[in-house]
Amino acid sequence: MMLIAPGMLYAQETLLERLETATTASLPHLLEELSHRLEAGEFFGYEPRIARLTQRFWQDPAAPPEVVDRLQHIYGMIAPALAAMEPALAETLFVHVPLTWATSGDARR
Repeated sequence: MMLIAPGMLYAQETLLERLETATTASLPHLLEELSHRLEAGEFFGYEPRIARLTQRFWQDPAAPPEVVDRLQHIYGMIAPALAAMEPALAETLFVHVPLTWATSGDARR
């Protein structure tokens, strides 16, 4: 059983709340923070919520390359858990969205 300090839970919720209202301009900093915290072992069990909160940016054809790169890194960390917890969401993010990129002719992606 993993115990999480109340302060850590508050910090996790605060970051996730900021992701809910994030704009493309504020997103790079939030994704960097999320990436560091995932690497530190935080957000265990939050993988589906993280995927849902970031999905709109992943699907956005106008998302800056920096955002796409950071999301690729984050999705690489959460992919195994997401595939086990929410296979349909994982399929959307890792199969269907990239297929739309391939058919769009967007060379950047």
